[in-house]
Amino acid sequence: MPLIPKSGDDNLKFDIAAPSDWTFTAGDTIIGNVVRYAPIIAPDAKLSLALVGRSRIHPELGGETKRAFSWTFTPPGGSDTPLDWPFSIQIPNKPDNALIREHSKHTSLLPLNDLSHPGHHTFPGSFYSSHKHLGEHNEGIIEYYLRARLQYIFGGDVKSIDATWPIIMRHPIDKTVNLDTLRQISALRYIQSWNLTPINETFSLRERSKKRLGILKTPVFSFRVKVTYPEVVQLDSSRVMSATLEILPEKGTGGHHTRVLPTIEVNSIGMVLRSHCSIPKRMRSTVFSVPKDLINERKHDLGLDRLFTSSPITLLASENRYNALNFGEFFGLRLRSNGLVAGETLLSQSKTPIQPDFVSYDIKHFNMVQWKISLTIAGEYHEVQGSGSMKLIAPA
Repeated sequence: MPLIPKSGDDNLKFDIAAPSDWTFTAGDTIIGNVVRYAPIIAPDAKLSLALVGRSRIHPELGGETKRAFSWTFTPPGGSDTPLDWPFSIQIPNKPDNALIREHSKHTSLLPLNDLSHPGHHTFPGSFYSSHKHLGEHNEGIIEYYLRARLQYIFGGDVKSIDATWPIIMRHPIDKTVNLDTLRQISALRYIQSWNLTPINETFSLRERSKKRLGILKTPVFSFRVKVTYPEVVQLDSSRVMSATLEILPEKGTGGHHTRVLPTIEVNSIGMVLRSHCSIPKRMRSTVFSVPKDLINERKHDLGLDRLFTSSPITLLASENRYNALNFGEFFGLRLRSNGLVAGETLLSQSKTPIQPDFVSYDIKHFNMVQWKISLTIAGEYHEVQGSGSMKLIAPA
């Protein structure tokens, strides 16, 4: 199910007053001309022009909305002068209401009984997601394009010539979110090791005997790893991400808990963005099974761990706690559509553009972030992983 390509030749083609990679949004005006350079001999002809926006999912067909225009004309017989039809089309501000009637509550990801939902009033941006695995194939496509069609009678037959021009639509900006809201994920861990024994601490004869016999309790250090990060991030923004790592000592149960905070080194912090595309599986439920949505997942390794290749970062301890590491401000992290940036350095180029969250009638796209924390505590290696949602909104 390929995307609509740009097509046209001397028989019919588009001449748009913008570069081919120009992006548009709802309310913008597309200006250009439909041109035919080849001569045409016919008593009359009709040229129609349509701006089409459609959502397609594999193997089902989604909805389509379009704005159409047409011209009827008499071709100048025997003339070599190119035919030229100028046009100016304003992109509508919202989808056609007919799309609501094309869906039922079982096939729509938007609540059809709540017309106040922003998904009914905004066009999602151009989008493509595909997944093939073990013979299964599912795709989600949202595309926009201009289509010109020239029809005329030649030799008693109706002839038709088409030309297409893809339109790249930007995702609308969600202005209802709060960019200052933070989200936390945490995990409780512990380490049991003799390396937790302070260097200046000496064992009594009785303790040394118990240690040799293996009956002396090994020191234990219980701690909570907490990562705080933005709940909402705007792509391509100059705003630095507020991301913080904290190691919080905990009072555990069992074992002999260390009385002195051990040295903690942060070896690396890994950050992977996991983009999910959810597509409804349109089949009837039975008493034996309920159809589940199809999920395409795309992982973007943002390369944050590469900033730790030179040396680890030691967390300083004071008053029975460790200082927090605000690695977002420390490295100047910002998320762009092509990857994570530290200062002005792109850490890792994403193979495909990073897309914001959105919900349409047939496709739901959302993002999650996965953290991987590598620590050395009193000489002992420890790794902690966790994940949580991170909503991405379109660039300004």
